[in-house]
Amino acid sequence: MTGRGRVLACVDGGPSTGRVLAAARVAADLLGADLDPVLVVEPDSPGPPPGVRGIEVPATGQESVSGVLLDLLSQPDVILAVVGVRATEVGARPAGHVALALLEGADKPILAVPPRARVEITGSPSVLVPLDGDETTASGLDPVLRTLERIGARTRVLHVLVTPTVPPMSDSPYDLESWGREFADRQGIPGSEVNVRAGDPAQEILSAVTSAAGEDRVDLITIAWGCDLSPGRAEVVRTLLSASPIPVLLVPTSITGPESSPTRPPGAGR
Repeated sequence: MTGRGRVLACVDGGPSTGRVLAAARVAADLLGADLDPVLVVEPDSPGPPPGVRGIEVPATGQESVSGVLLDLLSQPDVILAVVGVRATEVGARPAGHVALALLEGADKPILAVPPRARVEITGSPSVLVPLDGDETTASGLDPVLRTLERIGARTRVLHVLVTPTVPPMSDSPYDLESWGREFADRQGIPGSEVNVRAGDPAQEILSAVTSAAGEDRVDLITIAWGCDLSPGRAEVVRTLLSASPIPVLLVPTSITGPESSPTRPPGAGR
């Protein structure tokens, strides 16, 4: 390790391991950090694959595994963790039990890699930042947005309005775009492009990703959330974890302060 900070790649040796490691490697390269791949193993289980650090849990059980990972994530030099979501590529749950515990218990950003997610990035990364009109949420994302700006990412702000909340002045697409730009400017969001859509937030986010191609592609979704996947909560995040074709950076709204570390995207509920 070099003291530059670490990106923790949490793998389980299953089908998602290669995808998680690839996404973590990209994140570490962009942030100028060290990649630290970790496999939590039980005492009698096979050892980790080459290049992956094995961490042995003191006792069996999902709670002890997630506890070990959360302890690792809490270490001061860890910038973020990368985890694969959904135990299988079919099913109703957005992630396995251990991944869910990590997502809900983390106090640092988690890069979630859905099944079949495209993790390769060519050139400067393009990042979609969905907002919902909550200025507190936007402010919580500020440190991450500054980090994205520092590494040369192209930030695209997508202001998603649930239809009944569309402001009365929105008689034309221009009015909505102007209103969205003013909101982003008030927050100091360094986005070169602001789009405003009205409708179901999760579907509008997915549509913005899947409709972009070539130079307009989107490589990453960055979204603030309240770290709560209990029934009826975080429906937007739940949908993105299941259906997004690209990785999703989940930033807890409890993270504040842009000055924690020069390489750390400390940072950003849905």
